[in-house]
Amino acid sequence: MRLRTMLSTIVCLSLASSVMAADKLEVGHAAPGLDIEEWVKGSETSITNGSVYVVEFWATWCAPCRKAIPHLTKLQDYYGDDELKVIGVSTEELDTVKTFVKRQGERMNYTVAVDRRGATERAWTRAAKLDGIPAAFIIDRNGKIQFIGNPHDDEFDMTLDLVINGRFDAKLAAESKSQRESIRNARKMKNWRMATRLMDDLIDTDAYAFAPVALSKFEMMLVDMNDQVGAYKYAEQLLEKYSTDAWVLGRLARTIATSPAIP
Repeated sequence: MRLRTMLSTIVCLSLASSVMAADKLEVGHAAPGLDIEEWVKGSETSITNGSVYVVEFWATWCAPCRKAIPHLTKLQDYYGDDELKVIGVSTEELDTVKTFVKRQGERMNYTVAVDRRGATERAWTRAAKLDGIPAAFIIDRNGKIQFIGNPHDDEFDMTLDLVINGRFDAKLAAESKSQRESIRNARKMKNWRMATRLMDDLIDTDAYAFAPVALSKFEMMLVDMNDQVGAYKYAEQLLEKYSTDAWVLGRLARTIATSPAIP
């Protein structure tokens, strides 16, 4: 009887482990909470509906994390506290983080916190099966995760902008993931014909949802292909197609005015 009980217990534990292993945190899931030992910079906060959040896991010793700091600060400054709350979470010793943040000054101008015994890390990065940092999560106004990945990823900034402006369609983003990856690969290989065809296919599918693809096509033509005549001719088409879409017109103007790649 004792042996049978022990075997039953082992089987139950094995099944429980399998279920836990399969329970992966993914885009579309509700954001976990924050279990913080101390808020090193900024006021104490929590994930609540009505705001957009970027929760980023980082470390002082991580070179890519340090490289992301000024970019996250730029995003926080650009959107403002009313539109976006950037929260950097570290699992390091409190004194180490405090010293680092103090030295950064205004260069690290967003909320910074130290995890409580790794609880937040387990609920976010480990649950999402991420194996490296920096790791960023974008949470929409309904408390749902809409991006999981590296803040240096090509899609991070655009996804954040779409979420903040209420234009992000998680279903279409998931359905078009392989096609958008093919576009990125075609651009890397400088296969402009294939990249253009794939972009046009997405834009024709839903011009509103895939407006970011149209903007990427303009930038590709102007910067990557160095086709100024063709690019600005395409920009005229965008002005006509999106004549009443303030978001597209604003992003097009901002790209032309501020992109360091455009003379």
